[in-house]
Amino acid sequence: MGIGVAAFIVLGALLFLTGVILVNFGLMGELLVRTWHESQGKPTYVLKETRPALLTAVLLFIYFIFVTAAMADPSTKAAGTPKVDPSSRMGASG
Repeated sequence: MGIGVAAFIVLGALLFLTGVILVNFGLMGELLVRTWHESQGKPTYVLKETRPALLTAVLLFIYFIFVTAAMADPSTKAAGTPKVDPSSRMGASG
């Protein structure tokens, strides 16, 4: 086994262990924050505003109507490739 292969094995083990340590730091931080929030009587997440489900449904319905209307309207579609008279091209002898 060459020196290069051994170096890659050591590097791989080092990176793996570093990843395990970082994941553990994240889990311990999450545990610490949740414990602190619970001890303060604060909720973990706070929502500023909640939108009623009916309003959301109405807005989605209106959006759906406008999108389908725009898709069905032929004036909003691309006109396609323009028809070009071959004699009007540059370099054409006329």
